[in-house]
Amino acid sequence: MPLLLLTTFLGFLAVLISWKVHERPREFFAWLLLMETSIIGVFISLDLLLFFIMWEIEVIPMYFLISVWGSGRKGYSATKYVIYTLFGSAFMLAGVLSIYFSTHSLSMLDIANQGLGMAQSVMPAAAIFWLLFIGFAVKLPMFPLHTGCRTPIRTPLPPSA
Repeated sequence: MPLLLLTTFLGFLAVLISWKVHERPREFFAWLLLMETSIIGVFISLDLLLFFIMWEIEVIPMYFLISVWGSGRKGYSATKYVIYTLFGSAFMLAGVLSIYFSTHSLSMLDIANQGLGMAQSVMPAAAIFWLLFIGFAVKLPMFPLHTGCRTPIRTPLPPSA
């Protein structure tokens, strides 16, 4: 619940801060609201598959927000974001599927109540943890998985005399 409240508050602030967007404002706010919806969906989902789908829906509005309204190398940054995120999503999906095949459930409540049932697990719990951790670390982005889009700083040459 605290994350849901924080997300709605930050979404409201994002709308207020973005009020001066003049380039395609309807499209901008549509993408912003779709991103807000997907983030809220992540926090209210009690099913791992729904959680994963909402987590991935977030990639689409972020791509357009970066590529159209970003700064610097917008196209490069947006494409790099999608490739990195899909790479991390593969790890997360493998972790979610491993949990499903270990517990035969996607319900977070059932999994929390029953545990992982490691007697019939397809892989050790530590491996499932690392699959999910890598997926989250890529998306968040954590060091060293966040490279950023560095553009060399060009300093003006002193005037020749």
